[in-house]
Amino acid sequence: MNKQISFNQLFFAFSREVELLWKFTKTDLLVSVVSASIFMLVALFSAASVNLQSLAYFGLGLCYFIFYIYPFDISNQLEAIEEDKLNKPFRPLPSGLINEQGAYFRYYLGTAVYLILGAFLGVFYWSVLWVIVTYMLNLRGWDKNWITKNFVSMGLGTAAQLGAAWQIIGPFSSSAIIWISLISFWVALTSCTQDFRDVEGDRKTGRKTLPILVGDQNARIITMSFWAIMSLSVGIVYFQLQEGLFWLDLALILPALATHLYIMYRLWFLRSPQADGKTYLIQCLLYCYLLLLSVYIFL
Repeated sequence: MNKQISFNQLFFAFSREVELLWKFTKTDLLVSVVSASIFMLVALFSAASVNLQSLAYFGLGLCYFIFYIYPFDISNQLEAIEEDKLNKPFRPLPSGLINEQGAYFRYYLGTAVYLILGAFLGVFYWSVLWVIVTYMLNLRGWDKNWITKNFVSMGLGTAAQLGAAWQIIGPFSSSAIIWISLISFWVALTSCTQDFRDVEGDRKTGRKTLPILVGDQNARIITMSFWAIMSLSVGIVYFQLQEGLFWLDLALILPALATHLYIMYRLWFLRSPQADGKTYLIQCLLYCYLLLLSVYIFL
């Protein structure tokens, strides 16, 4: 009977932790675990050979990227409880599923697990970079200014994600370094797109995002110019790295370039929190496509 009770208690505790992890991270899994998995697969397919060790490292890499996003989301949501009551009341803290003390405990424990996995997988310095960015962004006020929030934190965070994803599987190539640098800069410059959906919540928490600083219309013009710059940059770098058939290259890159234009269209003509939320989701899907597209570069 005692063994049965203990098993039930362990199962309940485990189920609760899985539920908390899901509810903390579910809105960010696409741009963390899914995107990193895509890039690990790209690295795997570009490797000289695929063996049992590389497959095992891929599996451990999935765990690594779960703990890449879990402590980040906990610390982010700890600093935005009042905002989440307005915008995202389903999250664990505003819904009362967990208290702040319990959230802080899981943040520190998750960070420790993340660093241990990083050391084991040989990407410890990328892990340390992301821990520092997470701490500065979510707990030391970098989220209050759009430059440190988007350009610095998101750019460095993407480099930490993609650099680790590639290096977990194998050593860098020059093409991988160029593509990782390009995509990191792409995220840094275009991530202010997400700020149009949360203006009221950001005002409430004292953030100075681009739409709040310069006004909605001016911010949209500036953000559209960022998208135009990155559209040209992605096209140019992609063709510079390619050595394949021109028409096949063109067919693969055209959907990405067309999506850049579509996002610019949405930013200007579709202006509501709901529409801006969908625009940001399209950006997340485009991010995954750009990572998937790179498999053709490295094969």
